[in-house]
Amino acid sequence: MKVALLYNPTIRDARHWAERGLKLFPGAELCTEPPDAERIVAFGGDGTVHAVVNARPNAEIAIVPCGSGNDFVKTMGIPIDPEAALRV
Repeated sequence: MKVALLYNPTIRDARHWAERGLKLFPGAELCTEPPDAERIVAFGGDGTVHAVVNARPNAEIAIVPCGSGNDFVKTMGIPIDPEAALRV
């Protein structure tokens, strides 16, 4: 199954966390646009989540919060700390 790690390049630490995610997902693709993948780990905030869900509605999506508000992850009970979210 193809896995992609998508990060929002406008968020300061998003690339850093996505690169750390490569250790958990060897062989995953690192990208800044929604890829054609079955599983996407999105490193960003609410805008990133919105873009991924709309571009790839049938993909399995995991979210690592790196944005400023992160309302979606708070609502879903995803840890706000990127390290903790990666462990989940």
